[in-house]
Amino acid sequence: MARRVKADPHTIAYGAQQLAFLLEEKGDLAGALPLLQEAYEINKPQRAPDSVENAGDLASIGNLCVKLGRWGDAKKTMEECLAIREKVLPPNDWRLANARGLLGVALANLGQRDKAEPLLVSSAATIAASAEAPPNVKADAQARLALLRR
Repeated sequence: MARRVKADPHTIAYGAQQLAFLLEEKGDLAGALPLLQEAYEINKPQRAPDSVENAGDLASIGNLCVKLGRWGDAKKTMEECLAIREKVLPPNDWRLANARGLLGVALANLGQRDKAEPLLVSSAATIAASAEAPPNVKADAQARLALLRR
């Protein structure tokens, strides 16, 4: 007989995030996105409005929107993420630069290259100079510059 267990919201959100990351790793981006969105909505009321954690969740959602080509959703999500990160992170933080770069990708694909270019260029430079930025983030930032050559 199956036993039902009551889980607190944090545990449910954590499970949804972990499942989303597994789905993303397996290539099911469309399946991962609603799970990340649900986890964010569960966690958001438990946190300070301008928390680094909220910005991190938004960055994960925005990154998936970029990968799915959902440029309008990516733009909106990354603008919200960037607003938080600009308040709480130092100007040379790679996470702030990454948010700018993801916003730049969305803007470039929405035909707003004049707004996208400075975001993409400054993002790549800041991330390249960061000792803390993970290698995959450094590679992604450099790859985004290709949008400016199209």
